[in-house]
Amino acid sequence: MICVRLRTRMCRCGHDHGRKDWPIAWLAMNRWLDNFAYRISIQLWMFVLAAILAMLIALATISFQAIRAALADPVNALKYE
Repeated sequence: MICVRLRTRMCRCGHDHGRKDWPIAWLAMNRWLDNFAYRISIQLWMFVLAAILAMLIALATISFQAIRAALADPVNALKYE
């Protein structure tokens, strides 16, 4: 996960260090789903696809905010501070 905090003059990106927990999440989901009568199996590609989609959404959001900040007039930003 990527957390973005946007200010008028500064953009900062921080990275969450929970990316190494996906095997634990996969094992926990499999154990939880074992308790159901109609069970589905969780495949590894589902976690990979979710991670790729999350990265694409984060990239699109960060790109949009960076372009918007780059095109903004700095005079307007300084006028309201």
